[in-house]
Amino acid sequence: MIKIVRSSSTNAEVTDYYLDVIASLMEACGEKKYEDDVDLKQCKMEDIIIAPTAVDFVKLYFKGYKNQIYWMQGIDAEESYMRNGSKLRKYVLDVITRFAMKRAMAIFYVSEEMKKYEEGKFGISTDRKCFIMPCFNVSRIEALQVDERKYKKNIFTYVGSLSKWQCFEETLDFYKQIEKIDPNAELKIFTFAKDEARRIVERKSINNCTVLSVAPEMMTEALADVKFGFVLREEDPVNCVATPTKLSSYLSAGVIPIFSKYLKDFYNRTNSFEYVVPVSDFNPSEKLQKLLVEEIDTKKLISEYRELFNTYYNPQYYIKKYKEKKKSNSRLDEDWKQLFELCREPAKYLSKMYRNGMDVLDVVDISILRTINSKYRFIMAASKEVNSHAKDKKFLRDPAEIMEVWNKYDKEIRELKENLFYLIIKWKMDSIID
Repeated sequence: MIKIVRSSSTNAEVTDYYLDVIASLMEACGEKKYEDDVDLKQCKMEDIIIAPTAVDFVKLYFKGYKNQIYWMQGIDAEESYMRNGSKLRKYVLDVITRFAMKRAMAIFYVSEEMKKYEEGKFGISTDRKCFIMPCFNVSRIEALQVDERKYKKNIFTYVGSLSKWQCFEETLDFYKQIEKIDPNAELKIFTFAKDEARRIVERKSINNCTVLSVAPEMMTEALADVKFGFVLREEDPVNCVATPTKLSSYLSAGVIPIFSKYLKDFYNRTNSFEYVVPVSDFNPSEKLQKLLVEEIDTKKLISEYRELFNTYYNPQYYIKKYKEKKKSNSRLDEDWKQLFELCREPAKYLSKMYRNGMDVLDVVDISILRTINSKYRFIMAASKEVNSHAKDKKFLRDPAEIMEVWNKYDKEIRELKENLFYLIIKWKMDSIID
């Protein structure tokens, strides 16, 4: 049974949608129907639990819940350091994250960049047990605005919190430059921190600006007359690995995103699109200035955005990919077992050589024989270990264990074969001479 344990430390809207998609993937691959909003008292130790943070993972793990999926929605240590500047807290969160990565039965990253960053930081390979799926809270575009009047006026929006990495003040500075280009431009800010936002807007002397709070389910309606949406970020690991949910919200409402190139995953997906505006700094780009005055081809815009919702923001797409991943891993498990069985063959050759060739091998070959012997011992031990765990799914599922053995085995077996080839040839030649 799949169980979802909610965390008060996460964004409810993002968490609810994303965790439900993960559970759907698992259910589609044969797991029993999932339950969410559960109390731990309702969970059995054998249940699969989806943990939305590394801290949640560790707490659950030491309570005995070993079958956990770790959803890495952000790089916790770096985000924490950005918020409070505590090196000690950053170190502790790094330790916790590494622990969760090594022991999770599966990991969900929100971007390829996140996978690369975390694996590089900790020196851990998670290829076999990881899956990459961006954060999104909208997966359909039925409500996509196609009324051309939407794009006649330059109305901009900022949606989200005022957290430091959201670059709210920098976004206002950016928009102030737009007001100089188009004095009739408008800015709509949607945030639950309304009072703080209004103070900053007043301090920045922003014109034609409204600050509102809107429930997530009403966001598409609220964006009905908005042309551009901001998602600006600084060049920082926290931002480089992120996939902000507001991008899917913007696109589903036909809002043209103005976003930093440092959001690498989204940038790589859309760098050929006409109706997205990537920027490298906090200044209006030439492309944006053109879109301020040019006619918008709504058919092309919808076509580009639909492409993303058919794949990038499509749960069914990820269900299919996850099934393929599971099948591939199953085949790989079988391949590994077969490969380890092959280590018996070099052993047979080596035994034969010991029986028939030791008397003709001179002193020069002793060092090679010793090398062969050590490799032989390792190979047989590896074979024995894997064979003894042949029915242990947890062992076969753990890439850290199995890949460590396999990588060393592969290297040793190749060197063994090279040494054996040399000695067999010499043995044959010595036999002929004798």
